[in-house]
Amino acid sequence: MKNIRKIVLICFICFMASVTTGCLSGSATRREAINHVEKKLGLENYKISRVPESTENGSSWEVYDEDEDFSFYVYSTLQGSGDIIPEINRVISDDYEAKYVQRLAKDFPDYIVYDESIKRDKIHLSHYYFEINYTNKEELYARCKEFWKISKKIREKGDSRIMFRYRLSTPHDASWDKMYYPPLDYSLGDFYGYIGQEMNADYFDDYLEYCNCKQIQSMDELIEQVKLKYFTFGYVYQEDSVLSEMTTSDIDFTVENNELLWVYVVKDLDKALNPDEKKKVYAADGEVTRFCGECLAYEPEHDIHRITYGGLYQLLLAEGFEISGTPEHFTYLSNTGDVYEFSYDFWNDGDGYSSYYLKNGEQVFTNLNEKNALNHKQILEIFGIYVDFCYHFPYLSNDAGRVF
Repeated sequence: MKNIRKIVLICFICFMASVTTGCLSGSATRREAINHVEKKLGLENYKISRVPESTENGSSWEVYDEDEDFSFYVYSTLQGSGDIIPEINRVISDDYEAKYVQRLAKDFPDYIVYDESIKRDKIHLSHYYFEINYTNKEELYARCKEFWKISKKIREKGDSRIMFRYRLSTPHDASWDKMYYPPLDYSLGDFYGYIGQEMNADYFDDYLEYCNCKQIQSMDELIEQVKLKYFTFGYVYQEDSVLSEMTTSDIDFTVENNELLWVYVVKDLDKALNPDEKKKVYAADGEVTRFCGECLAYEPEHDIHRITYGGLYQLLLAEGFEISGTPEHFTYLSNTGDVYEFSYDFWNDGDGYSSYYLKNGEQVFTNLNEKNALNHKQILEIFGIYVDFCYHFPYLSNDAGRVF
């Protein structure tokens, strides 16, 4: 029995010695590294180092891809498995895809940013993160097509997932980027998406922006989704630069694909202020004017809806008010002689983050954190009209009250 125990002990010592002295080494032979490059990666024109470099748990071979003009590494490491009877295996891997993306990124134009600081590999997939900036519809189309070609190149090299954000840039960026809370919600024009295998948002619980991103499966779908976000921003704030690029079909597309609120000007003010009569006013065809209001709804808090300054501008024009300026900055002379001025630049970036308007040159804060908008009470006080909001209004025909 003692001899058997000695034999078992000697075998165990020999096994451990073989691991620590290299008999079961993490180092692959050069031929094994070459087989990996040719069979796994499918490379034909390449150069591989003559001797390996030592790593913490094995070795690596440097390889140069002559066709793509970049270097990468083939790694050989020891990995253990098994709970009762431990097994140690040598695993050969590479960083070809990651190095390939780095190589592509060197030639990216300034408006495509590759973010290497974000590392995610929770389901054994490579994840690459890009930000694409655009300023108008023409750039949007061109940069969607360009990025789609880039994503195809990356996907051809491995089983990766490509995460991206299309970011709307504006002439105000230089000054507004300094603000903690800028006056307009430019995230309305941002689109988060990914290309590759379907993902669960839990994989990205520590990078929340990507939790709501949409899987994209074609270039046309990419263009459509980014375009929707761009048009949504322009339509909500009635930005001239965006509206000038929108056709009637673009407006219909934006309205149909958003939960936009419709703003109604109720003609019979006495009925409007009587809760029991309000539905009767709505039911009477032709009693209201339709206009698209805030797509953010602005409704959860205190059940108060708002309309942006740009939306208010269009609504006032439709109602026959004499105003001067643009949707971004306009003035109104009231019947009492008071001069009101509204602008997206009227914004307090301090405590409270509130927009304001001017009444006879004096600031009047809206006390609405949702940025440059008025609610129905403020509109009634200034303009003497009562507005209300809802998602659907079946009593009006499709073109009733359309102001543009």
